[in-house]
Amino acid sequence: MLNSSLDDSVQFAENPEPRCPVAVIVDVSGSMQGTPIQAVNNSLVQFREEVSRDMLAMLRAEIALVTFNHDVEWYDFTSIRDFAPPMLRAYGGTKISLAVNTALDLLDTRKQVYRENGISYFRPIALLLTDGRPEHDTPEELVNVQERLMIEEESRHVAFFAFGVEGADIPSLTRIMPANRPPRHIGDSMQIAGLFQWLSNSVAKISTSNPGDRIRLDSVDDFLDY
Repeated sequence: MLNSSLDDSVQFAENPEPRCPVAVIVDVSGSMQGTPIQAVNNSLVQFREEVSRDMLAMLRAEIALVTFNHDVEWYDFTSIRDFAPPMLRAYGGTKISLAVNTALDLLDTRKQVYRENGISYFRPIALLLTDGRPEHDTPEELVNVQERLMIEEESRHVAFFAFGVEGADIPSLTRIMPANRPPRHIGDSMQIAGLFQWLSNSVAKISTSNPGDRIRLDSVDDFLDY
């Protein structure tokens, strides 16, 4: 069996296109049971299908999935072609800072792999979706993750978007997000499908540009009635 570094080298040799890394961070706490988690599961499948229909985006996009309740699990970066969305279950509490830090760590590691293999890359996108509040985070952890997100945004190391559905604690999310990137409340959980369509549209738009270009993404409002 190939080790991961050799496997990456083979993939990059076969496909030297610039990469568009996407980290999706999903709340799977107990309050996401029922319609919300079902909408996420359906939307991850739809996201993969929509990006796969765009030949350039399929070659360039890579996705990592981080799920969190009071703990964190993650699925490391893979191509859209090889991405197999897991069936997520909702249970437990909510710890947001650990999930955000895990996603940022995965992005840092992946960008280092690109550099080591001579692969250029676009500014990564990270998307956080939650319906809860950081009940298992300490004040210090929330301050630290807010400072890290601010540095990452100011350095253009990531474009980090946060969205709250239904009962999400938007004031708490606002306190950890950079001022230029406030969280959005998307209302009904059925709008999750529209949110992921916006994400696939954004990935396709980024993929047609050149690494380092400044791009104005379409408004998420255009997709929430999807």
